[in-house]
Amino acid sequence: MRKIAVIGDELSVRGFASVGLVTYPVLDDKEAFNAVKVCAENGYAIIFITEEFFTQVDSTCVFPILVPIPGATGTIGVGMERLREMAIRAIGSEFILGDVEHE
Repeated sequence: MRKIAVIGDELSVRGFASVGLVTYPVLDDKEAFNAVKVCAENGYAIIFITEEFFTQVDSTCVFPILVPIPGATGTIGVGMERLREMAIRAIGSEFILGDVEHE
């Protein structure tokens, strides 16, 4: 079975431990970057990471699959924007996702 980790602020990751996922509570971008590095070095296949930290670590290195998730305070739109970008790459044009607006 592939290993899955969750990285983010304490409040956002706390519940994931109850379903058996390994959690890495972090306080800042540097800790998030180091946690992703540790996960990559230890063979984690999927890393869920709160959007606020995802935006800081995603463009700096190549990792296992990084999946942005909303933090405890809500979404900042990173996950939806990433989905839109992947769809554009996959089908060659933009499509409409319900009432979602993007700038």
